[in-house]
Amino acid sequence: SHRKADLRLDTEEGAFLSAIVPGKPDESPLLARITATSPDDVMPPPDSLKKAITAEEAAKIRQWIADGAPWAE
Repeated sequence: SHRKADLRLDTEEGAFLSAIVPGKPDESPLLARITATSPDDVMPPPDSLKKAITAEEAAKIRQWIADGAPWAE
């Protein structure tokens, strides 16, 4: 109910449709958004109740994408 964009990261189809390019972290919009430095581009947004992705978490996501982004239910 709070989604502002037509993006879903909770389903494989939604994630790979527009956010993740398996094997290509530098081409994956998801990684670009979580590592962005601009408050207008970073995900989650700065005003999202102090939720943030740490550098360690971003590195794990980068590696997961590089490894082909294997999906498990």
